[in-house]
Amino acid sequence: MLDKDGMPQTEEVEVKIPAFRAVSVFDVAQTEGEPLPELEAKELLSTVEGYEDFIKAVTMLHLSQSVLRIFPVLQRAIST
Repeated sequence: MLDKDGMPQTEEVEVKIPAFRAVSVFDVAQTEGEPLPELEAKELLSTVEGYEDFIKAVTMLHLSQSVLRIFPVLQRAIST
């Protein structure tokens, strides 16, 4: 909107940007109740549908050596 002089009307608006702050954390000894169940990774005992296609796609991406150092499993799979 324009004011009586033809200038745009402006207003100041305060914008709050959410942020994190440092806080104290509790010790597990301060908790009560049953322990939470732990997630357990199971060994893969059968074939994975689309595995060959996945490896081909990864190979076609020409992964950099740094990525292969992070994921040695991929490096072994690509080498076979």
